[in-house]
Amino acid sequence: SLESVGRRREMRKRENRRYYLKINPWVEGVSGDGIGEVQTVNVPFGSDTFLFLNGFIDSGRPDLYLKNSRIKDLIVRNGAFQKTITLKDSPEPQIIQFACLLEGEVSFEIKSVYKGTKYEDTVMSGILYLRIPPER
Repeated sequence: SLESVGRRREMRKRENRRYYLKINPWVEGVSGDGIGEVQTVNVPFGSDTFLFLNGFIDSGRPDLYLKNSRIKDLIVRNGAFQKTITLKDSPEPQIIQFACLLEGEVSFEIKSVYKGTKYEDTVMSGILYLRIPPER
């Protein structure tokens, strides 16, 4: 029936609305652990869900995960919104959902780190966000 075709089309449209966009790996590049360093990204349509890949992740060199520092506490800012999140010391993807949509310029500031066993570089292999495009 026409009604069921319309419902299926609407369900597909909702399913296709959301997908992850990659934000490049971040190696803070200053002397020391990078406390206070900021990475800013543009989230054009808003998102409340972010996925973090903490540390240096390379299947060919798993030793580099512990040798480099990883982010422990991260300050997330967007306009008047500010929240400190704590990431686990794990190479597993970590999903953080916020209580509101973050849209436009979103900044991430390193507040504290898990110290590397050999290097002071602090690494985040990736930040992804769930993109929610506007309704058409």
